[in-house]
Amino acid sequence: MKNLDILAALVRNRNSRALNRSLVGFAMPDFDVTIAHRDIAAYAKATGDANPAYAAPDGPVPPFFLSRLIFDNVKRLLIHRDLGMNLMRMVHGELDAAWHRSLRAGDRVRVRVYIKEISDTAAGELLVLAGEGYMDGQRALEASLGFIMRKAGGSGRKHDADEAAAPKELFRREVRTWDGQEREYARVSGDTMPIHTSTLVAKLAGLPRTILHGVCQMAMCTAAFADERLSGDIARLASVRGRFAGIVIPGWTLTLVGFASDEPNTVPFTVLDPKGRAVIKNGLFRHR
Repeated sequence: MKNLDILAALVRNRNSRALNRSLVGFAMPDFDVTIAHRDIAAYAKATGDANPAYAAPDGPVPPFFLSRLIFDNVKRLLIHRDLGMNLMRMVHGELDAAWHRSLRAGDRVRVRVYIKEISDTAAGELLVLAGEGYMDGQRALEASLGFIMRKAGGSGRKHDADEAAAPKELFRREVRTWDGQEREYARVSGDTMPIHTSTLVAKLAGLPRTILHGVCQMAMCTAAFADERLSGDIARLASVRGRFAGIVIPGWTLTLVGFASDEPNTVPFTVLDPKGRAVIKNGLFRHR
């Protein structure tokens, strides 16, 4: 997809105030993709993931490589002429992903992307897009991505006035981003939305500059979690979810904080910016 298509949608829907709910269930055509080792290496580099397992020609696939599989069609849905998504008021609100089997370089995956839900929230309309990957007729991975079209004057971020007291802290890990990472990640993931690639558009959207992708943040924190708790064995990762609560400027050092849980194989987490403000809330890792 050309960036001109995104810019055209940005202009076309600049006055849109509501999403077209008749499109719930609408799916892009399924397609097959063979995972190339060079693409795995590029994705790992763009997310600062130094796991040596990715170096093998038939090595495993980084968990959030799923973004590369689905994001071209995610963009096509976001700019669909009949949907009415106002890209200037859109924020990525939440992410929920699960892996049912390990993928490796050379695997062939059938990919499906569709509109799962449109609903009202206090911040605006929530659009949930779903992506699924199948191997041998069985679901191998799935993800739900929530995008909020903010109400006029709204931030698009929910506020948790009565959050429960944090449980016992298990660990802290620094996660270092770098200037220019947003453009590198855009190239390898397919997420070339203008707030990540154009300073002008980012500022028109009310941002200080281009910002780092939420999925990139999640990929980096997941790699840090796997290194901390799973000895780097990403095949043990079952699912990750979280809510994006603030912007991340490339070059910031984030802090991943994991907490104790009474539920086996479950680690709640939050991610903090350099000033200690949460940029990912209600995070939850599940592992095997």
